[in-house]
Amino acid sequence: MGLVCQAQAEYTIAVTYHEKSLNIARQINDKRGEADQLTYIGDAYVALHETGKAKEYYRRAKALYDNLRVNYRLVELEKKLSRLEG
Repeated sequence: MGLVCQAQAEYTIAVTYHEKSLNIARQINDKRGEADQLTYIGDAYVALHETGKAKEYYRRAKALYDNLRVNYRLVELEKKLSRLEG
């Protein structure tokens, strides 16, 4: 539902849905799902022009992807972070 809201430019609502999904992922110990939701929340904050929050969520996602060894997601997040920091 969060991605649907993002597609409709309802970014604040999207964050709410992604946070709910993030909590569920944590409850069931789904680290990949947790990392995905952190990334989606970061994306929503970018769209809301809240770069500080976006970077925070991206960094948290990056740490999880690194632990999971999901290299293509690490590369994506490096690009996203460099755009925000550059």
